[in-house]
Amino acid sequence: MFKIRIHNKKWSIFIICLIILNVVLFPIINTADEETSRETIEDKLLSITEEEKEILEFLFIQVQEIEELEREEKSLSEELSIMQFEIENLEDRITSEELSYNSYKDVLKEVLKTYQRMGPGSYIEIILSSNSITDLFNRINTLRDLTKGTGSLLEDLDDSLAKLSLQKENLAEKLSELENKQVELRAAIDKKAQVIKTKEDYLISLADDKDYYLERLTDMNNAMNELKTIIIELSEEFTHLIEGANFSEDAIKLELSISGMKGSIDEDVFNKIISEHPGFPEMKFEFKPGRVELAIPEKNVFFAGNFIVIDGKSLEYEITEGRIYDLKLEKSSIEDLFSTGYFILNLEPLIDKNSIKSIESKNGYMELGIGIKLF
Repeated sequence: MFKIRIHNKKWSIFIICLIILNVVLFPIINTADEETSRETIEDKLLSITEEEKEILEFLFIQVQEIEELEREEKSLSEELSIMQFEIENLEDRITSEELSYNSYKDVLKEVLKTYQRMGPGSYIEIILSSNSITDLFNRINTLRDLTKGTGSLLEDLDDSLAKLSLQKENLAEKLSELENKQVELRAAIDKKAQVIKTKEDYLISLADDKDYYLERLTDMNNAMNELKTIIIELSEEFTHLIEGANFSEDAIKLELSISGMKGSIDEDVFNKIISEHPGFPEMKFEFKPGRVELAIPEKNVFFAGNFIVIDGKSLEYEITEGRIYDLKLEKSSIEDLFSTGYFILNLEPLIDKNSIKSIESKNGYMELGIGIKLF
């Protein structure tokens, strides 16, 4: 497997990097931090100075980038293993078909010679000259085919050869893909090594305070793990949000025009529905022109993105940016948090047989374009 070589004179720096990577990329076992309460973690993360925040955010971003490289490396390794398995299977199939083809071709060659020499009226010698039972059946089957027409048999052989050639071409393409994947894997690993190298000087300057920042990074890791668990639960609950909600008559405002029907829901009404759902923590959506923001205060989390229409019945909250304890979340970290899917809002209980054509976030409300289905 690939290895990253580090010069001896940089060994101490590399150790610091490994410590930071280990804190974030691997489970923390039997440490005092595991017993730290959520309140204590929050207090420590919220009490840092602006200078400490800048340093921690820098390290946090680097860690997120390295995590993404690790995920890419794992994904590429899995793809390589699958592709290698497919190639081995294809090679075995080609070898088997080549043996069958060559064996069949040899039998046909001998039979055709005898057939041409003796004419179609005498097959006894062909059968009696067989070397084995298998050879006998091959000759009988071949003669049967010959009686139906040698042209048909030759066409079948040509087809077999063409399929074999195509399989070889596919194998060559797969081998090429494998080589490209190997290059990508090498590039990803080299990129990871470069990220580590760019931090060396900075880590040297933090050597005296590394325990302090390692502890903060551990707190961030714990907070991220807790947040991911909560998001998975929220995603499941969000789908059923509308089904159990109690709507007042004016909760959804409808407007009919020559261009169709429009529906709108106010920000306050939407947040009230969420606040009344027993499975949700305190959450607040804020609708702005072209942008929907979400705050989860008790988790010190902020997201921003937009609702998009999926399948004409549901809305998906697609997140493009986020922060935790006011530290920026990289795109890869957001994708990892929502690896099981973004929040999906099923509006079918409201729109019945109708469909959602469009959605637009306005100042304080969402506007839906609704397609009417009368029958």
